[in-house]
Amino acid sequence: MAPPGLPAGTTLEDLPEAETWDARLRTSDDGRPLVEVDAPYLARFRRAPASAGLALTAGDSSAVFLGPPPDAPARSAPASPARAAAPGRVSVRLFDATGAPAATVAADRAWLQQASGRLVAEGRVEATVGSGGRVAAPRLTATRDGAFTASGGATATLAGAR
Repeated sequence: MAPPGLPAGTTLEDLPEAETWDARLRTSDDGRPLVEVDAPYLARFRRAPASAGLALTAGDSSAVFLGPPPDAPARSAPASPARAAAPGRVSVRLFDATGAPAATVAADRAWLQQASGRLVAEGRVEATVGSGGRVAAPRLTATRDGAFTASGGATATLAGAR
């Protein structure tokens, strides 16, 4: 039985342990940047909810949801993709082990696995990866080591391609 006020099947462990609105988060390790986040809403979970559809990788024990707040009204998508800094969009910058930018991603929503730096972004995703390659897709997974996977009708422009 769910605790009072929660939907059936929901446990306290399914709820975020921390939330913030209009989030700006910058993390570093020994002076080297790891991740920069700008999001209309951020919720940190002790474990990713099953509804997130994420399989945590080794070393990950928590996940962060970035996107619209739970009480935000549904919005129709604009005719053209929004810029990274557009209101209501998520912007995430991942850095490699040396502190160099590995990927910049803009999306409607995303899950960030903190320990590994793995980002799963969904909804009108636009990304710049590696040394300038660009990807647009409905869903994209990116990591701090520069690896990425896009799905759902992705288009890509590779740096240096003619």
